[in-house]
Amino acid sequence: MIDTSLTTPAVKGKPSFEPVIRDAAGRRFRDLRLSLTARCNLSCVYCVPEGAPQPRERFASPATHAERVRRLHERLRQTQVRQTGREPTQYPELPELVRRLREAGIPRIAMTTNGYFLERLAGPLAQAGLESLNVSVEFAPWAYIEEVRASEESS
Repeated sequence: MIDTSLTTPAVKGKPSFEPVIRDAAGRRFRDLRLSLTARCNLSCVYCVPEGAPQPRERFASPATHAERVRRLHERLRQTQVRQTGREPTQYPELPELVRRLREAGIPRIAMTTNGYFLERLAGPLAQAGLESLNVSVEFAPWAYIEEVRASEESS
């Protein structure tokens, strides 16, 4: 159900960011999930069934994604856009997309990732405006997880 009426007044001429998508129980949905790609670099059973080929796909440009999200945001007033997909860091122009989403007025930009490419992308993504990052460790090598845990315990 989409409630298109404003639920909170605008402040000093700024649009309200109170979300307008609600379920039958009246819960508000604040996140818009933007699936960027069907690709994943790990091809684990979590998102790619055994033997399934990696899909060939064409990527929408950062400008196209940002414009679509901006139009949705104007109507639905979501408070956060979460970039997802099998692995969103496989999107070729990810920092540029984050920058364009920020320029489009998205209040909060987040991403869920397996973390594989973060060493290379963390700085550019932060500079572009990424504010929140969820790293899934379900399929991280256990040796790495134990190394992180040991490092935290020794601090």
